[in-house]
Amino acid sequence: MKLEIRQPVKFGMNEAVIGNLLSTVPSLVLGALIALGFVIPPICLLFLLTRTTTPIIFILSVMFSAMCLMAGFILFYFFPLLLNVNYYIKFIAGRIVSPPPEGAHVCQISTTPKLCSGLRAVLEDADDIGYVTISADSVEFRGDSVDFSISGAEISNVGSCNVGWRGYWVAGRRIKLTINGHDRFKEIEISERHSWTIPGSRSLADQLHAQISSLLKQNP
Repeated sequence: MKLEIRQPVKFGMNEAVIGNLLSTVPSLVLGALIALGFVIPPICLLFLLTRTTTPIIFILSVMFSAMCLMAGFILFYFFPLLLNVNYYIKFIAGRIVSPPPEGAHVCQISTTPKLCSGLRAVLEDADDIGYVTISADSVEFRGDSVDFSISGAEISNVGSCNVGWRGYWVAGRRIKLTINGHDRFKEIEISERHSWTIPGSRSLADQLHAQISSLLKQNP
């Protein structure tokens, strides 16, 4: 395994704070839309049953609630782009590596043991972001603080797990690589940050998992 670790320059504490701030507004909007969609109709129905409102007001409230839920669904559909701020992550990745490698995808990596700690690790679970390229015999990552190249023979297992609460449990899964006998890292998790929609995120994660798994099959 070829590995280079250096101090972060373009993906540090400031970028983690900005990313969290950018995701806060759409998260609040989504919560408000869902709340309005489910809360208003029962209240208006109660008023209607107690004859303190009119049927037309109730109908309008149901229509408004339906519009809120539809808007919430659209916002949630574009979760990777808006709530997971993939547009911001791709912007940072473009500053780190320019031009991007051909056929590469913007991803984040999380290592075991962790590279980041303290408040930085609380705000952002990614140890680094950059571009992942999968060739015929290796997985390569070029990031801000980490560059590595792992051959299929150096990977003992390719697993996956749910993306967790940061991806609202619905975005593309994390890909877990178990590394053979490396002194620095036991595992590396790769999560795609390239997609704009939930289906796109899940599809790309499955594609990356299949490509990396094929390396393991070539080197049993």
